[in-house]
Amino acid sequence: MVAALLVTSTAVKAQTYVSLEDCREQAVAYNKDLKKAALQIAEAESNLKVAKKAYLPSIEASATAMHIPNLNAELNMPGGFLPTAESLEAAQAGNFSGMSDVYSPGMSMTMDKMSLVAADVSLIQPIYTGGKINAINKQAKIGQEISQENYQLTYSDIIVKTDQAYWNVIAARDGVALSKSYLEMLTDLEEQMADMQEVGLLPASEKLRVSVQKNQAELNVVKAENGLTLATMFLNQLMGAKLKQETVPTDELNATVAKMDLNDGLTYGLSNRQELKMMDKQVEISKLQEQVVRADYLPQAGVSAAYMYAYATDVAEDLAPIALLSGQVNIPVFHWGERKQKMRVAKLQTEQHQTDYEQAFDMITLEIQQKSLALEEAYTAIQIAKKGVAQAKEAMEETQYSFEADLNTTTDLLNAKAEYQNAQYQLIGALIDYETQKTDWAKTTGTLVRPMDNK
Repeated sequence: MVAALLVTSTAVKAQTYVSLEDCREQAVAYNKDLKKAALQIAEAESNLKVAKKAYLPSIEASATAMHIPNLNAELNMPGGFLPTAESLEAAQAGNFSGMSDVYSPGMSMTMDKMSLVAADVSLIQPIYTGGKINAINKQAKIGQEISQENYQLTYSDIIVKTDQAYWNVIAARDGVALSKSYLEMLTDLEEQMADMQEVGLLPASEKLRVSVQKNQAELNVVKAENGLTLATMFLNQLMGAKLKQETVPTDELNATVAKMDLNDGLTYGLSNRQELKMMDKQVEISKLQEQVVRADYLPQAGVSAAYMYAYATDVAEDLAPIALLSGQVNIPVFHWGERKQKMRVAKLQTEQHQTDYEQAFDMITLEIQQKSLALEEAYTAIQIAKKGVAQAKEAMEETQYSFEADLNTTTDLLNAKAEYQNAQYQLIGALIDYETQKTDWAKTTGTLVRPMDNK
C-alpha cells in the first residue's frame, strides 16, 4: 500500500501543469526562427548606424617606407625650381616671392642606394552627392522597419502553431476520457447481458455483439492514449521541453462560446498585416534605389585636408611636414547610355515590387474573407454539435428503456450508444476548431503581435 502511494506521488510530481499563456511564452523563448528574426533586427539597426556615418568626415592615415640597397643609378634633374627644403618652407610661410631664389640649373648625381619614407593623415568630407547618402539612410531605416515586421510575422506563426498544439492536447485528453467512459458503458452492458444470458433471458449471440463492440472500444482507448502522448510530445517540442514530459493543460473546453464581431476585420487586416507592410516598404526601398542610381550620374563635390611628410635620401632629407587643403568636383559627362539603362532597371524593379504588393493585397483580402466565413462556420458547428449531443443522448436513453422492455434489439442499443459517443466527439472537434480559428483570425487581421521591447 505504501509503495503504491509512493508511485502515485511520483507520477503526480512528474506532471507539469501549463496554461495557454505559459505554452506561448515557452515556445516564443525557445523558437530558433524567432531568435533569428531578433538577430536580423539587430543587424538592420547596425546597418542604419553605418549608413548615418556617411554624413561624417572620414579620417585615414597611410605610411610607406622603402629601401633600395643596390641602386647604382644616375639621377638627372633639369633646371628650374627645385623642390628643396628652403623653397617649400618659404611657400609654407606664405613667402611665394622667395621661390625665385631657388632656381637651379640642371644637375645630375649618381646614387648607390636610396631610402624613401612617406606618411600622411587625411580628412575627407563629402559636400554634395546628389542625394545618395540621404537615400541610403532612408533605405537603412526602412530595412530596420521591415526586420521588425518580419519579427512580428514570425511571432504570429509561432503563436498559431502553439495554440493548435495546446488545444490538440486538450482534445486528445477529452477523447481519452470519452473513450474510457464508452468502454465502461459497454462493460456494464456486457455484465448485464451476461446475467440475462445465465437466466435464459438472452441468447449468447446478443451478448457476443456487445463483447465485440467492447473489444473495439478497448482498442480505441489505446489509440486515444497514444494520440494524447503524441500530441503532448509535439507541444513539448514546440516549448523546448523534454519530449516525454507529462504536460497537462489547465484549460478546459467550454461549450458556451461568445460569437465574435467580424465587421471590421477586413479594414483592420489590410491596415495591419505584416506581409503587406513589408511589401509596401520594399516598394519604398526600390524608389529610393532609383534616387541612388540617379545620384551616381550627378555632380559630386567634397573637400579634404591632409598633413603629409616625405623623406628621400639625398633628395628631400630636411623637408618639413606639409598641410594641404583641397576641393574636388566630379561631373559625369558621357557613359554610353549607361545611366539610362540603370535607371530603367531600377524603375522596372520598383514596378515588380508594386505588382507583388497589389497581388498580395488581393490574396490577403480573400484570405480575410475566408477566415471570417470559417470562424462563423466554426461557431455554427458548435451550436449544431450541442443539439446533436442532446438529441443523441435522448435517443440513447429512449433506446435503453425500449431495450429493457424488449422493444429494441441489442444492435439498436449499441448503435444508439455509438451515436451518442460520436456526437460528443463532434462537439469536442467543433470547440477545438473554434479556438484555433480565433487564433488564426487574430493572425489574419494582423493583431497577433508582440511588444518589441520584450523581444
